[in-house]
Amino acid sequence: MKNREFLRLICKEISARNGLQIACTEEEERESTFTFRLRPHGIESNAGFSILTRVFWHIMEIRFEPENYAGNLLKSMGCKVEKLGAFLYFEEKLRKKGNIYLFFNDKEMDLGKPEMLEPDNFQKIRISYSETFPNHNLEKLNESLQLIIDRTDLFFSLILCLLPHQDFNDEESEEVSTQGLQGFEGGMLRKECTLYERSRLNRKACISAKGTRCEICGFDFGEFYGEVGKDYIEVHHIIPLSKMGGAFIIDPVKDLIPICSNCHAIIHRRTPTFSPEELKEILKEKKGTSFL
Repeated sequence: MKNREFLRLICKEISARNGLQIACTEEEERESTFTFRLRPHGIESNAGFSILTRVFWHIMEIRFEPENYAGNLLKSMGCKVEKLGAFLYFEEKLRKKGNIYLFFNDKEMDLGKPEMLEPDNFQKIRISYSETFPNHNLEKLNESLQLIIDRTDLFFSLILCLLPHQDFNDEESEEVSTQGLQGFEGGMLRKECTLYERSRLNRKACISAKGTRCEICGFDFGEFYGEVGKDYIEVHHIIPLSKMGGAFIIDPVKDLIPICSNCHAIIHRRTPTFSPEELKEILKEKKGTSFL
């Protein structure tokens, strides 16, 4: 499989996982090195960022690279409390696989002090990741392609958590579609544009941790519908956002569950909503039906 085909697959997979249009280009490097760059569509030239992934010998490196005129973007970056849970989830997954480095204004981030991640007119942001890459061989790169995609996607998700976002108060806003990072003007995001919504990141972290099978009834869209249903699932807040009040940190593993459309509709048929345990009990009583 040639590198052009690798790039096509990488671009398609990461675009689909994040609901964004992404350009993927190969960088010319020394022999025995595979390097590619991801850049979201819709960003003004030289005012945004890219993600560089390099695979060589037995090492994989991934870097966040701001562009020459991305000063305004850097100033607006940071992790607000609504996205902190997702950020910490992606950071932990990467840290368990390799080494991740986070420097804001040349200060290494202390993740025990999440207030350090709040937007603070940063002038410089350096984020990178490295991992020992066993048995690297460009001739057999297809054998490692999924691992390369998975790590690059995790890193990309981490960066998305730091981008400015639009606030959505609807507790079911995970299902709102986004059109990508549009409307950058001199590095600043215009208010009227569609931004990468925070809840999509929490949703993605939940699915990454728990999968796409409904936690209530066990339904799997991929198994039932085939390829067209693969990786689809809805995500439910166990405690409605309206009940949390004020600023809060959503834990994507503890506070969210993957749930099918039927169970999601039924769980909201009552006020207050049914708990997952209550709905599971209702289904237990119906075990003798033809559907179950």
